[in-house]
Amino acid sequence: MNNLPIGVFDSGVGGLSVLHALSSRLPSEDIVYFADQAHFPYGEKSSEQLIRYSVEITEFLLKQNIKLLIVACHTASTHALDVLQERFSIPIIGMVQPTVQEIISTHKKRIAILGTHATIRSQIYKKHLEMHAELIELPCPELINIVEENQINAPNAASAVDEALSSLKSEHVELALLGSTHLSYLNRLIQGSLGPHVYLLDPAQRVAETAASLLCKEQLLKTSNEKGTYRFFVSKDPVAFAKFLAANPSSGLYTKFDVNLFVENA
Repeated sequence: MNNLPIGVFDSGVGGLSVLHALSSRLPSEDIVYFADQAHFPYGEKSSEQLIRYSVEITEFLLKQNIKLLIVACHTASTHALDVLQERFSIPIIGMVQPTVQEIISTHKKRIAILGTHATIRSQIYKKHLEMHAELIELPCPELINIVEENQINAPNAASAVDEALSSLKSEHVELALLGSTHLSYLNRLIQGSLGPHVYLLDPAQRVAETAASLLCKEQLLKTSNEKGTYRFFVSKDPVAFAKFLAANPSSGLYTKFDVNLFVENA
């Protein structure tokens, strides 16, 4: 059981930011990653659709014999995590609870929540945080699309970020939550747009710490000290996904990798 892999999934490439954090915190662990690009963007889907996609992906990852599942997507965590935890017996970690804990620990009082329409619509962060801070919620699907389309370094990326966040300039924000894992790839541009006085919170590391604590508590840490291996599955275009991996390396993490096309019912 200890030497089984960790499963991670997202609507696309965004959850790779969580995989990066996991690889840093738990370098020996093997990871199986699923990118559901066939159904991207999750932010425009209904709760029923998000639950169905999440259940199907979880069932697929269970066939890969995972020991822990991380839903590396704020939108799927918001709409499907409770269903997954009720239906499946393995430990499952989402993005929301670790994020909320991290925000509360900062004691910031004016917080911008950046995310998808579906995450903002759920009011999940408002429910958890309205007693602690004043929230300004801002859907920014155009920024998420920039990342998914691998346009992070495009000449117009900075101006697109400025335009998307322009309404926050007069809000005296103290903290901005990257409430989509895709936004981790734009953290430098977002910080530059909002200014150095705004604390930018990327919860990926907190999620990785949560995973490490859970594995330790359940005595599920991998027994070998060898470098972990990574397998990737996508539901749409393995070539485009592989290009993203090659264009956005993290400390040599993807020097060698295989991307497999998931075929439903195969």
